Amino acid sequence: MAQRVGAKIAELPPEKRQVALAIVEKSLRETVKKTNLTGPQADGFVELQMKAIRHFITEIDVSGNPRSGGA
Repeated sequence: MAQRVGAKIAELPPEKRQVALAIVEKSLRETVKKTNLTGPQADGFVELQMKAIRHFITEIDVSGNPRSGGA
């Protein structure tokens, strides 16, 4: 999931990426809430996913290739 989302966001102009990342984070938090997960474990899951998405965006920016790293 993180690879696909990162690749889609990397296609956006840099000035629109922060808005897209905020939408993704909000969606992840809402999904976690619907599953009744709470506390540090739920927060850690969202943070890990967001970190992975940002990593893939950076990797694509550096390599110029959305398939880099198996994305």
